[in-house]
Amino acid sequence: MDARSSRKRSQSSALPPPEGAPNPPRDDAATLENGSAHEILDRLVDGDPLGVWGSCEDRLQARCLLLDTRRLVQQAMARIAYAATSYARTDALEAWLLARVDEAIEDLLARDLDEERRGIPPVEPWDDRYAFVAQVLGVQVGLARRVCITLNGLDDDVRHAFFHIVARDQSIGRYVADGHGPPDRVRELLGLAFHQISRSAPSELEDADVPVDVDGCADFLDEGPDDAP
Repeated sequence: MDARSSRKRSQSSALPPPEGAPNPPRDDAATLENGSAHEILDRLVDGDPLGVWGSCEDRLQARCLLLDTRRLVQQAMARIAYAATSYARTDALEAWLLARVDEAIEDLLARDLDEERRGIPPVEPWDDRYAFVAQVLGVQVGLARRVCITLNGLDDDVRHAFFHIVARDQSIGRYVADGHGPPDRVRELLGLAFHQISRSAPSELEDADVPVDVDGCADFLDEGPDDAP
């Protein structure tokens, strides 16, 4: 091959792909390779190349948990960076990442519970989830973390019902129509949720504008199965 041919091939290989051609696939797994845990963490923080923020949001929604997304993203990125050496390219990257997110969730749940038991006040008392709990359930912001811990510790089906009907303001009728019935069972689940909440902050909920008794649960449990969404 003469110099002209070699130069021509070299120039053509450096040209951008033709218009309309697909971009080369991004090698996400490369983010986890080559470097210390701190270096990998720096890559994760710089632009979130693995979409950790979105994965955290999706996981919190799927598991119906009240945790601060920003705290979870920080913890998940740390988990991912320090576990990067255990990742093998034969592993499904998305499933591996979600496992690290779940580990980060358990870290934060345990941390919140430990700090509450030890009487350590929240680092960020104006956390959005505390404001939400204070507004919806009528508790003081200072007790909101305790209520969040209670809600996060409920059985999955109880937490799911509370999250969708109370937090998302979905009617019982729509919830049942989406396949989460029957209505009496939904009312029972909500009753269990409010019963546990009332035990975690009983004096605070006496004058709240939300149901706390197991039998009636006021407005939320008075809805019939045919209520509009």
